[in-house]
Amino acid sequence: MSSVISLLIITLIILYVIRPYLQKKAGVAEIGGAEGNGRIVDLRETRDNLLSAIKDIEFDYEMGKLSPEDFSEIKTQYRDKAIEVLKEIEMQEGGNSKTRQSSMEGVCEVCKNPRKKGDRFCRHCGNQFNASKRIKP
Repeated sequence: MSSVISLLIITLIILYVIRPYLQKKAGVAEIGGAEGNGRIVDLRETRDNLLSAIKDIEFDYEMGKLSPEDFSEIKTQYRDKAIEVLKEIEMQEGGNSKTRQSSMEGVCEVCKNPRKKGDRFCRHCGNQFNASKRIKP
């Protein structure tokens, strides 16, 4: 009798431990189904992984674990792949990029990154835009 209770308790503990992994897989399937395009979900995950890998190699380089030559080569490979993935995401999403571009107006005078209508500060470098040059929404 005690062995049956022990087996039952162990089974419940195992189910409790693996439950988040089972729910996570179901959640990813729901997201892909809701968007109607699981490819975008995969591309976004790949993008996030590549950007994380770039941060990791930058950290390794700063810690002295990578030589400058290796760092440059590896970072270039990851960056090129990330650019490809970002272009593919943009192609898959289609019209969203046109909407995004219509909300952009002008560039920062300091870092030359695009700025949105009504911005008072640059989102990249923090440069304060002159009130007379500010673009009104």
